[in-house]
Amino acid sequence: MFRYLIAAANLSFVLVPPAFAQTDADVAAGRDLFLAGNYAEALVILRPAAEAGMARAQNILGLAYQDDKGVALN
Repeated sequence: MFRYLIAAANLSFVLVPPAFAQTDADVAAGRDLFLAGNYAEALVILRPAAEAGMARAQNILGLAYQDDKGVALN
């Protein structure tokens, strides 16, 4: 019985997408904001997408850190 409960719990993590999941359209909008110089607004969109594993958002976020655009200098 316990084995079935664990299997059901593991399956629920796979089937339920995270609430912060972004779409390609969101990443494109964030990219457009970033290219227009609205770095703070862009990063509000791009950071959750990057944390969710979207490569394009990770790339732009990396550029933001590389060039100190919209992020605090560390």
